[in-house]
Amino acid sequence: RWPVFVAVLAVGVTTYATTVRALRNEVDQTLSAYSRRLADRDGRFAVVLCGLVATGDPERNEDSGGGIPELPGSRVQCLTSAGQRLVTATSGRLPASSADRALARRGGSARFSTVETEEGDYRVLTVPVPGGGAVQLARNLAEAERTLRTLRNRYLLVGLLALVAATAAGWLIARRATAPLAHLTDAAE
Repeated sequence: RWPVFVAVLAVGVTTYATTVRALRNEVDQTLSAYSRRLADRDGRFAVVLCGLVATGDPERNEDSGGGIPELPGSRVQCLTSAGQRLVTATSGRLPASSADRALARRGGSARFSTVETEEGDYRVLTVPVPGGGAVQLARNLAEAERTLRTLRNRYLLVGLLALVAATAAGWLIARRATAPLAHLTDAAE
C-alpha cells in the first residue's frame, strides 16, 4: 500500500509542479510577445496603449475600460517617468512596487511579478519605454488557477482510487497467498 501511495503522491506532485511552471511560462511568453511592440523608438505604441493624448499629458488621460484586445483578462497600466503618478489605461489599478517605479524612472530590464488585486491574482510584466516611464502589462491568472484547481482535484481522485485499488489488490493477494495456510490451520484444528 505505502509504495503505491508514495508513487502516486510523487507523480502527482511532480506533474502538478510542472504544470504550474508551464502555465506560468505560457502567460509570461504571451506578455513578453506583446511587450515587444513597446520597443518602438518613438514610443508611439506606448502612448496609444496607455490612452494618452498626443501631448503625453497624463492629466488628460481617460479611462478606456478595456484591456489588451488580444489578451482576455488583461490590464494595462502606465507609470510616468517620475515613477510616481499612475496613468491607468484600463479599469482598475495594479499595485506598483518600488522596483516597478524605479524601472520607470531609471529604465533597465523588464521584470515579471505577481500581484494580488480585488479581482484576483495578476501576472505583471513591467517594461521600460523609450523616453522614460514604463508600461505594465498584466494578465489575470484566474483561468490558470481554475485549470490547476481542476487538475489538483483530479490528481486527488486518481490518487485515492489508486490507493483503494492497491489496498483491495493487496488484500486479495494476501488472502490468496494465505489460503493454503488457513486450510492447513483448519485441518490441524
